[in-house]
Amino acid sequence: MQKTGTILDQILERKTLEVKASKKLRSLSALKEDLFRRKTSVRNFTQAISQPGQVSVIAEIKKASPSAGVICDDFDPVQIARAYQNSSRVSAISVLTDKQFFQGDLRFISQVKAVTKVPIFRKDFIIDEYQIYESFLAESDALLLIAAALDEEDLRHLLRVSQQLGMAVLVEIHTLPELQKSVAAGASIIGVNARSLHTFQMNSELFEELAPLIPSGVLKVAESGLETAADVQRVSRAGADAVLVGTSIMKAKNKQQKLAQLLGQERETV
Repeated sequence: MQKTGTILDQILERKTLEVKASKKLRSLSALKEDLFRRKTSVRNFTQAISQPGQVSVIAEIKKASPSAGVICDDFDPVQIARAYQNSSRVSAISVLTDKQFFQGDLRFISQVKAVTKVPIFRKDFIIDEYQIYESFLAESDALLLIAAALDEEDLRHLLRVSQQLGMAVLVEIHTLPELQKSVAAGASIIGVNARSLHTFQMNSELFEELAPLIPSGVLKVAESGLETAADVQRVSRAGADAVLVGTSIMKAKNKQQKLAQLLGQERETV
């Protein structure tokens, strides 16, 4: 795990303490013994966001963020999930599970999965294989690994463990060195996050800069700062297979309508 001395460093330090505390309550070996407890099959996240001829949408459920504070006052993950399920263009749902910085909860995953048919993606700061098994038991279908938080060896190991459990992994990058590390580790889905996790500043041109350098055969996901149909069209032209959209939808009172606007549709087909 890399030290950055930034906001990301604070999050990772907190996450390290959380994982240690979880292991004291229940060991990794005990967690592995419980793998049979999973009640649902793993939904195919990779296939869901691979839609020829159109950009797929990974719609996010999050209450707050370190940069924006509380985003959604009337936060109800189940009701939000139902709104996403009623959208014809939501291919997967991203669920923030970090408590300290995003006011999320691991329990949201199974709650959301119970009312939807699309794959559920766990978005958190995963630094230990303990969290991989934890994600699986929580009924996650896919999860996030952040290249800035892991060295290549750890990234490769966590990718392998996830794949052995049948879960897809989106590896998030912000720089060319992180892209190179992710490719070397074997990432098959790469997300370019326009928001720096070190400063939380936006670079709206980052996807266009890095997407041409992502090898063919690797799925490309544009993340953060997508607020208008023009934004979605811009990253789509640059080669995005999917977009991960959170804040702009979460701020909207009518989330289906906002999704339709992002996709350049006059109205949503339900």
